[in-house]
Amino acid sequence: MNINIERIRKQRRDKDFSQDYMAEILGISQSQYSRIESGRCKVDLEKVTTIAKFLEVKPDDIIDHPYNFILDSFSQQKITGGGNEYFTTERETYLAYIQELKNDKEFLKHENLLLKKTLEKLKI
Repeated sequence: MNINIERIRKQRRDKDFSQDYMAEILGISQSQYSRIESGRCKVDLEKVTTIAKFLEVKPDDIIDHPYNFILDSFSQQKITGGGNEYFTTERETYLAYIQELKNDKEFLKHENLLLKKTLEKLKI
């Protein structure tokens, strides 16, 4: 699972938590926690949930997914009063994500048909 390491680092520092403290909470070494915060290792949902709990944020706030990029870009546009270039980037990202979902849907449809055919053959 990809996490937004900048958000985690900022929240940890805002709370004045050390990496040692976070590592202790997660039951890992400080060097292992450092690898999480530097993006050098993946984190499972359980660790994300624990990190979010102690940083007092929702797990979704620290998970990095396409919608976060869109929301961050929109927030930046509101702050800076930027023009349409932010919306163009957001739209392109969103359209790429939609296409990815469409491709996944088609793949799953195909797999479903293959499974149905296999089940039909087994019933004979």
